[in-house]
Amino acid sequence: MDLLTTKYIIMPATYLKDTYLAQDALQEIYIQVMKKLPDLKEPELFISWLNTIAFHVCYDIAIRKSKVEFSSSELFELLNFADSQNTPEEFCTKNAVRSLLKQAIDSLSLMEQQIIVLRYFNDLTMEEISKACSVSLSSIKRHHHTALKQMKKYLEERE
Repeated sequence: MDLLTTKYIIMPATYLKDTYLAQDALQEIYIQVMKKLPDLKEPELFISWLNTIAFHVCYDIAIRKSKVEFSSSELFELLNFADSQNTPEEFCTKNAVRSLLKQAIDSLSLMEQQIIVLRYFNDLTMEEISKACSVSLSSIKRHHHTALKQMKKYLEERE
């Protein structure tokens, strides 16, 4: 099945940033899927349905732990900081920009952080994000626009 790629499936470890919380989330997701599987009316929408459950479980865990779990710090570690073509000055400049960008993302609400991560790090379209989060497309676009404005303001204040 083409859709069963990590690009389309919400991964709890990506959002919770804690392996133990991710394990708890996976257990809870599994339990909810098993309980609700008989209620799935359209099997072709399984991935979207699974993402909806995963998103809500991760969101609930993040809120329950009262931490900003969608900090995206691991995403920046995945970026290539050591480009062999860079001079030390370029490396430091890029590192500073990445750090500032991370802080700007961390300043957003959980929903806004998730939308930014899904849009720019997972390359999902607005429609795919809407389906994954079970939120209307207009709400996703509104949150996206608000997040970009807040990030721009945050970055302008830091310059």
